[in-house]
Amino acid sequence: MAGRIHYVSKTLFVGLLLSLVVSWAGAAAAQAAEPPEIPFESEPNFLKLPPDMYLGEVAGVAVSPQGHVVVFSRGNTTGPAYGAAAAQLLEFDHDGRFIREIGHNLYAWSFAHAVRFDPQGNLWAADKGSDMVIRFDPEGRVTWVFGRKPEAADESAHPLGHPKPPLPPVPGMFRQVTDMAWDSAGNTYISDGYINSRVAKIGPDGQWIGSFGEPGSGPGQFNTLHSIAIDRRDRIYVADRGNGRIQVFDTSGKLLKIITIDVPAPADAPAAIGFKPETGETGGYGGASRTMLPGAPWAVCITPGPTQYLYVSDAYPGRIYKLSLDGKVLGWLGGSGKQLKQFGWIHELACPSENEIYAAELLNWRVQKLTLHPAGYKSADTASLGHGSQIRPVATDAALQAPALYADGARRIESHDNTGIESLRKAADLGYPPAEFFLAKLYEEGWAGLPEDLGEARRWTQRAAEAGDRKAMHNLALYYFEGTGGEKNLTQAAQWFRRAADLGLVDSQYNMGRLYEEGFGVAVNLAEAYKWYLIAARSDDADSLKSAQRIKDRLSVEAQSTAERAAKDFRAQSATADGLAPVAD
Repeated sequence: MAGRIHYVSKTLFVGLLLSLVVSWAGAAAAQAAEPPEIPFESEPNFLKLPPDMYLGEVAGVAVSPQGHVVVFSRGNTTGPAYGAAAAQLLEFDHDGRFIREIGHNLYAWSFAHAVRFDPQGNLWAADKGSDMVIRFDPEGRVTWVFGRKPEAADESAHPLGHPKPPLPPVPGMFRQVTDMAWDSAGNTYISDGYINSRVAKIGPDGQWIGSFGEPGSGPGQFNTLHSIAIDRRDRIYVADRGNGRIQVFDTSGKLLKIITIDVPAPADAPAAIGFKPETGETGGYGGASRTMLPGAPWAVCITPGPTQYLYVSDAYPGRIYKLSLDGKVLGWLGGSGKQLKQFGWIHELACPSENEIYAAELLNWRVQKLTLHPAGYKSADTASLGHGSQIRPVATDAALQAPALYADGARRIESHDNTGIESLRKAADLGYPPAEFFLAKLYEEGWAGLPEDLGEARRWTQRAAEAGDRKAMHNLALYYFEGTGGEKNLTQAAQWFRRAADLGLVDSQYNMGRLYEEGFGVAVNLAEAYKWYLIAARSDDADSLKSAQRIKDRLSVEAQSTAERAAKDFRAQSATADGLAPVAD
């Protein structure tokens, strides 16, 4: 019997009858339904600046392995009204308390663009105005310098010229550089950026290796490389902003995938500044620009941890999108505006864990610290999820404490700081489903100093499932199906798959089809199998569509018609009607 993904482990159920294998078919096609909005909070007055210190446009934000937050701002401006230097690098602790300024009046400071920490804890800053990239050690001392700005002693000194079409790029030199990222071998990749339209590669010893890319709108060409990130498998994600897409490459510069974000903007969505875009800008160095259109990537970041996610921001309608690494949009949050939880041109994102994000805004001169609640956790007393399941009562103080505890614990654990387990366990003990499910993951894989304990993994999975987490329901079904970590019970497995399927989880819907087709935990019923395959196929799931086509001819015309009507009428249960917000995958 074929199977579907297991949301906890990549290895535990490999080769088993119902081991779950990811189906990427839906991400390759246009998404059938608009992804859900992700509930989130923004911490008020997060950064505590000293008296007489102010931020300008915040171009960059990064989080260190110790949880310190570094902000690259177009502040501390001195000089003429036009053409003045605008770059200041500030460090804060995890609670937003000011620690120090790094690189005060540095020779490279001209116009701040992006800041990142490399895996060794060095701090890198890209300055678009000086065409330079600077590396600082943890003590804040300059250790490497890349690029060079024009000499101040030159007669009529001015920035490098930007003719159209651009002049050929020069090794070791940049023209309006934007960002940097690192692969597992220690190579640095620099997005060079507005003019040169290429990705530069520098070796672990600091030596220039080469570059790939050129201006244009074709595959492997760029129109403003604005941000860059690399996942655990050394795939390079380049925010090709002017072309409205993310291009994914291997470390040799071979194009692997093109990702676009196609989530409609609300008709009444305001622009953060200026007119609402219709056709986008024109005149980008790679041709007509899509910079201001919905989904055009301004900033990208990739989370650490066992499962990585891609976060992307746009300028209009001013959202942050959560994507799987194959490019499927899993949810979104925010919109343009001045208030907390609204954004004014997010220029850089830092995502130290799946549900903790830092957003640097140009127009609002600030950094927002965001805590996401993708499981739709609320402090309702009790509410039915159907099939007799109940949400456990959660006290008001727990509703306030648990998300913050979870975010803190997850961030530290995903940064390989095992002290985060204490906060995570507290959040789980308070009944917070994301914490319960994350704890189950850790026990299953033996992470964060915990032993591999499938019994504990199953127990925490069941708690999260009973609290309404549909992925946990799906995994609990697997535990029952295989008898892993406890009793084997195919009837219970079918019931938990059914609960997750009713809540709209496509992989559980597919598995319901398999169960009815094969008679595991339920009586064989090909009409029911056909119905569930059709329901899952509505989400552009190729496996489900093939399975439906495979068994269709085994049914009578009347049975086909009845199943097709039932599939057409199916609507996923709304968790909000039962006291929960929709669960984002």
